[in-house]
Amino acid sequence: MDEFEFQQLYKAALDVLWRWVLSRSFRSRDEAENVAAQLLTGCGITRTVYVQVPAVPLAANLTDETPQPAIPEPLTYGASLDLNFSLLSALGQCNIDKASIREIEVSGASH
Repeated sequence: MDEFEFQQLYKAALDVLWRWVLSRSFRSRDEAENVAAQLLTGCGITRTVYVQVPAVPLAANLTDETPQPAIPEPLTYGASLDLNFSLLSALGQCNIDKASIREIEVSGASH
């Protein structure tokens, strides 16, 4: 059925409905068509519903404060190498903790 045939069928069906049913409730065909359009528009309206998702508990060790290495006095060359090692170790642990938190967030988002 092409568009022209559909329009003819629609008009014929509307004529029958108008004569037998709709003319008793509406003042004009335009009013009846407007009401029909409003009813059909309601079929396309969606409602957004937000669902509570339980928070994923994080292990306490992932959010514990990372201890800052003490700066030795006096700060000699050898002591500065030890301090650099301690600082890089602390930074490495922070990055491991962050990676673990990201993994938990991704696994929580996929469920």
